[in-house]
Amino acid sequence: MLPRIRSGLLALVISTFVGFTLAATVTVDDADSGITYSSGWNVGNTCAECFAQPDKPSTHGGTWHDSTRGENSTENFFEYSFQGTSLNIYGILVNIVIREYLFTTNVDLTITLDGQSSTYVHAPADTNSYAYQSLVFSKSGLSNTAHAVRVTLNPSSAFLFDYLEYTTADATSTTAGTSTTSSSQTSGTSSGLTTTASTISSGSSRTSSSPSSSLSAVGSVSISTDSSGAIHTVDTSVSAANAASS
Repeated sequence: MLPRIRSGLLALVISTFVGFTLAATVTVDDADSGITYSSGWNVGNTCAECFAQPDKPSTHGGTWHDSTRGENSTENFFEYSFQGTSLNIYGILVNIVIREYLFTTNVDLTITLDGQSSTYVHAPADTNSYAYQSLVFSKSGLSNTAHAVRVTLNPSSAFLFDYLEYTTADATSTTAGTSTTSSSQTSGTSSGLTTTASTISSGSSRTSSSPSSSLSAVGSVSISTDSSGAIHTVDTSVSAANAASS
C-alpha cells in the first residue's frame, strides 16, 4: 500500500543545475576577407618580384602578406575587428641581412588594440633563413566584447604577416533554483537539462573548441507528521516506482 500523504505535507524539490563555458580559439589567415589592408601590401605567395620568398608549406595556409615601408613613404597597415578575450599575431621574420640598402628586412611595428599602442622591433640575424610562426603581439585578459586592432609599419621596415588568433568564450547554462510546494494529496517532481554549444566561424578561419562541464542531480523527499507528532520521510521517486509496478 502506498503511504498516505496528509494535509500539511511539505515537499522539497531541488532542481538540478548544469553549466559550462565553451572556449574557442579562432585562427584567421592573412587571406581572410575580414582583414582590411592599406595600399603598399602584396600577396606574398604570388609576388614574384618580392625579395622575401619563404617556403610556402611552412606558412599558415601557404599564404602571407608582404609590405615594405620606406623612410618617407605613407604608412602601411592592416586592421581587424573581433570579439574575444585574447589576441595573438604571427608573422614570418626574414633573417637575411641586406647589404645593398635597396630595401630592408628590419621589422618595426606599432600595434594598436582598442586605442592602446605597443611596439615590436626585430633586427635580422645573419643566418640566411626565415623564422616561421613568429609571435609579434600577444594580449590576454580582454573582456569578451568587440575589439579592433591595427598593425602599422613604421618607416624603414618590412613585415610578412601570416595569421592571427583570438580566443572567445560563450557561457551557457540552464535555469537553476529551489522551489517549495504544498499538496493535500500527492506530489511529483520533474526536471530537465538543456545545454547548447556555439560554433564560431570567420571567413577562412578555423575554430577549435574545448568544452568543460559539471553536472549534479538529486531526487525528491516528502516530509509529513502524524497525529502523535512523529515525523515521517518518504522518497517519492521510490513510491512512484512502486505504484508503476503494482
